[in-house]
Amino acid sequence: MRKLIITEKANAARRISTILSNGKSTSKSSGGVTVISFTHDGDDYDVVSLRGHIIELDYPSEYNDWSASSPVDLIYAPQVKTVRVKSILTAIKQLMGAADEIIIATDFDREGELIGMETVKYAEADMS
Repeated sequence: MRKLIITEKANAARRISTILSNGKSTSKSSGGVTVISFTHDGDDYDVVSLRGHIIELDYPSEYNDWSASSPVDLIYAPQVKTVRVKSILTAIKQLMGAADEIIIATDFDREGELIGMETVKYAEADMS
């Protein structure tokens, strides 16, 4: 079975890989993104770290000058999501194609959960 682990930070990716592989992981760079690979209990793992939020939430350009918009307009303004680090999302999409299981190993808080879930959802939507 092939598993993909997505972490929020590079040091978490290295620590998880070192612990699960007993220090026998390998690293390679793909498009400027480091992928750490190893085998554990017969399963093959790839580990990729995000750099915090790789999906940014913003407003359309007509709302850039907040002083020119009323607060009520800002509340109901549409939101625009953009990919801030395309190389990481591209690497994750490629690895997801071969993965049987995805493990989100971001920080254990609301923000970490959001970072992991929004990345996976965005990658899945972009794949279809």
